[in-house]
Formats: sequence, structure tokens, C-alpha cells
Amino acid sequence: MRTAYRAHWPCVAAWPGRTCDRYHATFALAPPTRRRGVGPPVVAGATIVPLAPYRPLEPAGTLRRQRRRSVRARSSPPERSALYEGVVTHHRFEPVDHRFSYRIAMTYLDLAEIDALCGLHPLWSNEAANAVSFHRADLLGDPTVPLDKAVRDLVEERTGRRPDGPIGLLTHLRTWGWLFNPISIYYCFGADGLTVDQTVVEVTNTPWHERTAYVLPGPGSHMVDKALHVSPFLPMELRHRFTVGEPTRRLVVGVDDLRGTDVVFSASMALDRVP
Repeated sequence: MRTAYRAHWPCVAAWPGRTCDRYHATFALAPPTRRRGVGPPVVAGATIVPLAPYRPLEPAGTLRRQRRRSVRARSSPPERSALYEGVVTHHRFEPVDHRFSYRIAMTYLDLAEIDALCGLHPLWSNEAANAVSFHRADLLGDPTVPLDKAVRDLVEERTGRRPDGPIGLLTHLRTWGWLFNPISIYYCFGADGLTVDQTVVEVTNTPWHERTAYVLPGPGSHMVDKALHVSPFLPMELRHRFTVGEPTRRLVVGVDDLRGTDVVFSASMALDRVP
């Protein structure tokens, strides 16, 4: 005679090639046999191992939330990272005068806080697909080299001085797998964690996704030769004037393209730190 038996204790069932965690199962089987005492039946085709006294199944997603809480408990909360919101303005001076503006949001990451920041919300991930995700390969240098080390190595190579403090990054992260990130700025702080000693401006062109990086002395205005083709309307003979503000409550960044002393194109960002 076969009957239906519903297992009413949490268990792990070791099926061939599969492990099921905390479930209630209904088996069609011969009347179950028991060893002496109270315990689970011996079920042909599975090994039943009791884990704990019976309790109802947790709602969907509970285990994922528990795992996220355990990750957060192991990580220090981010202290320096933040979001910035504001306005980008593009102004072309020739062949006709034209300008437009639009709102944006950018992420400011302390490179030592990436794991902690991405652990704050279930829709943020580090090196995994999600609504918002950080991917090392989207940024400066060899993706097999940690980003923090790649920035320090580049600054030391260009200036002879290796940054010895925290490094902050103003950038766009992937959103639903899509990335448009024309400019990223790395702030290399001194040992006191307060003074910005150098900045690195990383420029990516669209749609070719080529990158170059300009190492600058620090906040302020700096002239450099153009090193990357960005727009078919802006020839390589131009020079860039970068104006980079510090990542305080208000952050301002500007890029002017000059032919001699004439500005032919200007782009700027005026951003406010989100409380």
C-alpha cells in the first residue's frame, strides 16, 4: 500500500546532484518505518537529516536578507563615500553658439569602501549584475590590478611621488548593465586624509570606449595637451584646461577646449553632496 506522507520538520534532503534547504515535502511512499524514539522516517531515495525543531518556512527573500545583514555586520559602514547630484552644461562657441544642460547624479567612492557601500542596498553590487553595479574593468588600467594600486602606480610613474592617503573616485557606475562614463576623477589625498595632493582625470570617448588619464597637481586649473580624440567636431590640436574642485559639500568640475587663447568648447558640472 502506498500513501502520502508530509514531512513536518526542517531538513536537508540530499538528492543526487542537489541539496534542498529548509523545505516541506510531500512524498508518495510505502508506510514509513521509524527507528526507536522520535525521529524522521527513512525515505527511499533521499537522506533526511533533522536540523532543528519544526518552525514554519520563512517568507521568500528572508534568507537573502539575513545573508546581506551578515555581510554588513562584517563590513565597516562607509564614511567618506557619497552621492552627488547636480547639473551638467555643454557650451559650444563655434561654428555657432549653442548650449544645453541636463541633470545628473554621480557616485563618489572611497576605494577602500566599495564592498561596504555595495552591501548597503540589495540593488547595488560589486562585480555582479544588478540595478547599480561596480565593475573594475570599467575603470583605469589593467582590470587584473586592484584599482587603488593602479591609481597609485600611475601617479608615481608620472610624478615620482606615490600617494599615501585615501583615494576617492567621482564616477558613473553601471545602471541596469549600461554605462556612459565620459569622465572619472580620482582624488589622491595626503596621509592626513584631508588634503588633496594630486588628481587623476580619466576621459573615455563615445562610442569607441577608448580611455586616457591626465595626472594633475591637485585642485585648481591646469592646462594639458589633448591626448584622446573625443568628438569629430573638436580636433586633436586643441588643449584642455581642467578645473577640478575638491569633493566637499559643493563640487565643481570644468573642461575647456582652447585653440590658442580662444575657448571653442566648454563643459562643466556643478554638483551638491546628497545628505
